[in-house]
Amino acid sequence: MSDLASFIPAALGTVAVLVRLPSLRRNTRDPLLRAVVVSLLAATGVFCFGATSTIVKVNEITGVPNFAAPLLYSLLMACCGSGIILIINWRGGPPACIRRSTGWCCAGTYAALAVAMYARSPPSARHGSNGWRTWTPTTPTPRTSAK
Repeated sequence: MSDLASFIPAALGTVAVLVRLPSLRRNTRDPLLRAVVVSLLAATGVFCFGATSTIVKVNEITGVPNFAAPLLYSLLMACCGSGIILIINWRGGPPACIRRSTGWCCAGTYAALAVAMYARSPPSARHGSNGWRTWTPTTPTPRTSAK
């Protein structure tokens, strides 16, 4: 996918957020409007940070070989979570029930992100009978040293 295919939706999402901001300033207590704005912001961030040139630039600025991956996955989880919150708000019901469901949704989204990041963390270096076992971040899979 070219960068243009990512930046055009990001620009359109930015315009949509700018259109929604005045109504959000007038009515800051409306949970549905807040969920719409957060959903638009998260989707815009996914498109912006999902472009190849942005991924390369983020990794260069931070100095971490793959810093853009958890950043992009966090934005993607925020987009998914805000979509679920939109569904909860559209469903309706008592305000207390909506707040409770929204809280559980946010907690579940954060927990899922933490589990996903922990599950893919690289193995730590260990001493063994065959010497040091190391993980090389430039290879697609973890490798161990020869015996």
